[in-house]
Amino acid sequence: MKVAPDEAKLFFNLYHPLLTYVAQKAGKFGNVTSFDDLKKQPLQNIIAVRNELYENPSLFDSFIAENPSGFSAKELTIVAEWKNFVKGTFYVARYLKNQTIFIDSQSPANGYGVLALYDSLEDILGPEVPRMVQTVLLPFCGKIVYDGLLSPYNVSFGSGIRHEVNASYQQLKARGKIKMSLNGGDSAEKEDAAGLLKFYLRNQENRDRYADEIVDLIHGNSALTALYHQEIGKITARQYKKILLGKEINDAWFGILDDVIIASGLTREDAERTARSIVPKAKWKFIYFFKVQATDDKS
Repeated sequence: MKVAPDEAKLFFNLYHPLLTYVAQKAGKFGNVTSFDDLKKQPLQNIIAVRNELYENPSLFDSFIAENPSGFSAKELTIVAEWKNFVKGTFYVARYLKNQTIFIDSQSPANGYGVLALYDSLEDILGPEVPRMVQTVLLPFCGKIVYDGLLSPYNVSFGSGIRHEVNASYQQLKARGKIKMSLNGGDSAEKEDAAGLLKFYLRNQENRDRYADEIVDLIHGNSALTALYHQEIGKITARQYKKILLGKEINDAWFGILDDVIIASGLTREDAERTARSIVPKAKWKFIYFFKVQATDDKS
């Protein structure tokens, strides 16, 4: 969940001179000739310098134009990309193997896969999630990092907030909408309509909660409409399996259309043949076929 040590070093080698430059331009933080001077000041002053930068993003351009630290063209390109920053309050929703998931607290449709710098975010914030933090997210070497200044809120969330944050995360994940880059053109951020539909149908709570979204998603889309019926059939089949096994029915195939069994047979071919003889061809793809066998009773 961290960038490589040499990348962390590069980040601060670029970011600290930038903050020093901002402090000098602001002219209200005393005699600042280096970042060492700045970091001797109270933390609120360092945060104020950082806020000055993001409230006046033209400072990125003037820093690049003047290049007071003599950075290379490649290094200046990295600084220029920081103009795509995202500043705000976020829920830290998940610690994953390769990144930490941040969700914008004001706009839960925006999620980010964030990497730490020197210290892992779990070490900084503790294992319990969600946590709410204020920070700035920056693009860096094709990844998203935070800017090294993290202000956590010392609050505990009840089950309602935890549920909402988890639901936002699950929806973002299903849609493939967790950003892995802030520079645009991110191939990882592609709408996964099929994954989103499966998320909406995952359980009764989701089906009730996202009923309107389900209708909008499948409207006019034959592939998603077929998937919808297949998923509903799969969900209902689980219930039927228990019922049929209780009737000592074993080693048989069934075809189900939404919540109604419409065909059966000793083989799948038998069940398909019967189902297709009574269901209009346009709805053949809606039918979900399943087998009932004794081993299902152990699952």
